[in-house]
Amino acid sequence: MPEHGALVISLDFELHWGWLEGVRPGDPYYANFENVWQAVPALLALFETYKIPVTWATVGFLFSGSKAERDLFAPRDKPTYQQKALDPYAESIGNSEADDPYHFAPSLIAQIANTPRQEIGTHTYSHYYCEEPGQTVAQFRADLQSAVAIAKHYGISPTSIIFPRNQDSPEYLEVLREFDIKVSRGRPSTEFFNRIGLRRLKSLRFTRFSRLLDSLMMQFGWHLTAWDDVYRPEFDLYDIPSTFFLRPVPSRFSGVDAVRLFLIKRALTKAAKSGKIVHVWWHPHNFGASLSENIAFLTAILEHTKHLTAAYNFQPMSMRDVYQTLAE
Repeated sequence: MPEHGALVISLDFELHWGWLEGVRPGDPYYANFENVWQAVPALLALFETYKIPVTWATVGFLFSGSKAERDLFAPRDKPTYQQKALDPYAESIGNSEADDPYHFAPSLIAQIANTPRQEIGTHTYSHYYCEEPGQTVAQFRADLQSAVAIAKHYGISPTSIIFPRNQDSPEYLEVLREFDIKVSRGRPSTEFFNRIGLRRLKSLRFTRFSRLLDSLMMQFGWHLTAWDDVYRPEFDLYDIPSTFFLRPVPSRFSGVDAVRLFLIKRALTKAAKSGKIVHVWWHPHNFGASLSENIAFLTAILEHTKHLTAAYNFQPMSMRDVYQTLAE
């Protein structure tokens, strides 16, 4: 087992597909999706400067060059959610990224693929919800098959998956080996999250509130993962639980953000000294507002990571890097 600690960064690249029932056209938050076209190049430039590997878990729809191509790769057995607002195939969309930058992004995916050390994983084909009433395991299998197929069409063979809204369960994890998916991002393995049973929480508002508390206070534990705890032999899967969600900073740096940065640095230092994994995640569209402030905040984190690399051999790694290191 490795003796050094590691920083794993994973991004849920989904644009509007992850917010169909919560954010509608005309909502001010829609600007965050539009501004992803500035956020992604800025993030890639920063990751290249600091030589940071990152996993970009990408919704399969975003690969499509056109609506016709999206439908061409779509499975016949589509999700039958009871909550109709979640049906992605009922969403009104444009014909390509040229007239609909909220639902297509092949040129951004190409930028990611052409940047060193960046891994493109899957976020399922349609931002699939494994715990929504009405859908089935068979429909998830069909969706994942489409996600892998369209990625391979563009020369990418995903080995990592991030389940939308962290909705996973054993019967869905069993499917992953059929598509050679080797690594996933699990839920925090802490007493609090295990006790409340996050998969039973249907309130998206509560989930976001718990993330806020967690990121501001880290009161539920540091959520660091030992290397020995990553591999799950029952699924032949390498599971890297998330440590915390990197909340975006507002347009004006506040005292709360200073405290949060201090706590994040402490978590990184603790991981470096203990030889454990800290797994940070967010969405690219979270940087869609106040981009320069968020890039500055992330730069401070990466500067601290650089210091820890020199002092403790702390290693930035993608999810695939973790799998490949442990599978050797």
